[in-house]
Amino acid sequence: MTLNGKASPSNLVNSKRLYKQSPEDFRERHARFLQRQHVERPLVGLYRHSIYPMLDLIEYLGEERVHPEDIDVKRWQHVYEETWDRTGLMWGDLVYWASPLNGFPWLEAILGCAIHVSRESNSVWAEPPPDFRLGDEVQIDPNNAWFQKLLEATEALVELSEGRYPVASGIMRGISDLMAAILGSTQFYLALHDHPKELSQLGKQLAEFWVKVVKAQYEMIPPFEGGYGNAGLWMPGPCPVYQEDASALISAKVFEEIIAPHSRKVLGSFECPIMHLHSEGLQIIDSFLGMKKQPLIEVNIDPAGPPLSELIPIFKTIQNTAPLEIFGTVDEIRTCLEELSYDGLACLILESSMEVVND
Repeated sequence: MTLNGKASPSNLVNSKRLYKQSPEDFRERHARFLQRQHVERPLVGLYRHSIYPMLDLIEYLGEERVHPEDIDVKRWQHVYEETWDRTGLMWGDLVYWASPLNGFPWLEAILGCAIHVSRESNSVWAEPPPDFRLGDEVQIDPNNAWFQKLLEATEALVELSEGRYPVASGIMRGISDLMAAILGSTQFYLALHDHPKELSQLGKQLAEFWVKVVKAQYEMIPPFEGGYGNAGLWMPGPCPVYQEDASALISAKVFEEIIAPHSRKVLGSFECPIMHLHSEGLQIIDSFLGMKKQPLIEVNIDPAGPPLSELIPIFKTIQNTAPLEIFGTVDEIRTCLEELSYDGLACLILESSMEVVND
């Protein structure tokens, strides 16, 4: 069944099933998505459990500060294997991918933040370095223990995959997030008003730091099927995910003046960048539309964010310029499929929101 020449949402996804992927080469379909070509159905797949294995780390570390030697890169690999055995490479239209402890604050740790985990709240957070002050230089020591642990974890995952699925760098926190981490949230937000020039200089250094760390990862990550994978997508070049969560409390004007130039520098340093945002932080979206090297825009629909009725017009604006990927529940994704063009659209459904049958 089609609606206006495109597959109906009810046929693409219901509470139990995804539309079975086409037998055609997934690389061709993903390439058409990136180029925002006309299609009869979008890319739809599942966000699978092992993509975010942090709970397994928290479970055995408990209420403690984490040090590099506490991270056993073999300890959590079974999560990836169990998911691979259950789902294989494709579930729906999107590709399985693996990142080293996705969600762990690797960059903050390398910058000198103390990392803590809590079993009670199932959370991990970074404590600002006690001796860092605005105006201090940000540098990367190749022998930094956390940096070496990240590379070790990346290499171990490449070995585990044995070419069966793509390995990616993981979701790495962006300039505003790193500023808030090393300065402390209060000092960061005050500095936006009191010390914008100094904060912008810090942003320049953090951008260089971000690129160096992630490029070091990609030097260890082999191509997959002639390209790379991340966020369920196959792309022709390295495709790191860059996020800006702390920007949710910053006006679009202030963000553009102080932070956005450095964020665009990061994104422009990679062939196929992915800009990850949350639905409550879309006021900064104009800073990432119309770039010379247009990043894919990835939006996570959050329960605390605006209602879908307010998000749909923003999604349509994004689609006018960039390929769009949406994370959400099965009900949220079904609504998006009803309202949005399928051209340049990919949807990742939270597996926990579906009673999944894979046949």
